Amino acid sequence: MKELFTFLFTLATVTCCHAQFDQDQLLEFSNEIKGIEAKFDERERKLNEDVTLLNKQLATLKKEKTSIENLVKRIETLEGKQEKIEQISNEEKRKEIELVKVRYEAGLLVIKDMIEFLKTIKSQFSGLDFQQSYLSLANPNTYPSYKTNVDYLKEKLVKKGLTLPDIGLGNTMLNTVYSITRSIVSGKDDKHNKTKELVCILDFTSEASADLRIVNYDLEYLTSELDKMIFSFEELFKSYTKIIGYKKSFDKYISDQYDNLDSELIPEFFKQLSSKEDSDVENELKDLKFSLKKIIDSYQEYELFIRQGLAYYEKFGSIIANLTPNCSETSISIEMNTQFELIETKLNKAKSDFENAYKGKIKQTYIKQLIEG
Repeated sequence: MKELFTFLFTLATVTCCHAQFDQDQLLEFSNEIKGIEAKFDERERKLNEDVTLLNKQLATLKKEKTSIENLVKRIETLEGKQEKIEQISNEEKRKEIELVKVRYEAGLLVIKDMIEFLKTIKSQFSGLDFQQSYLSLANPNTYPSYKTNVDYLKEKLVKKGLTLPDIGLGNTMLNTVYSITRSIVSGKDDKHNKTKELVCILDFTSEASADLRIVNYDLEYLTSELDKMIFSFEELFKSYTKIIGYKKSFDKYISDQYDNLDSELIPEFFKQLSSKEDSDVENELKDLKFSLKKIIDSYQEYELFIRQGLAYYEKFGSIIANLTPNCSETSISIEMNTQFELIETKLNKAKSDFENAYKGKIKQTYIKQLIEG
């Protein structure tokens, strides 16, 4: 239970306080794409206008009387038209290369930020206030009345030849104490409210501890999925950068401030691509676009993981909501409700932060549009 609530609270806090992506850089990429499209669209528009004009000139020449001069003009016009068509084709090739370059850089940023974001979640599994609050809620030693009255219970057990187990030893020991205390209350020795107070606390803390096995199983699943996702994105980084001749791991890439992937390899790769034959360019662009699509597929898996995390948040919110911190002893009820309200406040805040962050994060549709067009 401790690790699971830590995990969920961390997921909420990190998502709220640290954007998954460098949104300014992504916006810059988006604007760069728009600029490239506008630039080449304008060039192609002018070239197409030239082709239209040359077609009109050819039509006029066909109507004129055939002569040597007329044939020469026709040939010159046809050559001019063919030149414009080749220019259009070259502009389309250059446009495609420039667009894929920017989308490749955007895709690399998405991979980088996703790995760092997921590793941040994993690194902050411990030391959070929320998990301590839940453990305190389920621990009888949290409540002042329990500490005050437990000596009385020990005296009663000594008279019966029994010893009170250490509450801190775990859930099995807690259940043992609970059973022994219930037996005292149900017998003839139930003459003091102190014992009833202890039973009231143990009733509540036993109820709070009942779902430990379920949540531990859920925790193992969530942490396992998180580890798989980190590994998957790191492998994606390898295959993604291998295309342009990069051979380092993600950790070496991110830790080396003098790494040349962004500053040299990417620009040089696309510069050389521009000078290659059309068939080679087509094949390499196909490979690059396939790699871009793999980012979308991985991001879809990430979004599924986020939705699962949100569903677990709902589930554990329900577990807490079903607890009943009330009993006939007013002072005990006040102590339990104070602790209960504290964890409710923290859970609701964490859940709210998570939901708001999830609603506000960059959507798959935007990533898809930026990377795939």
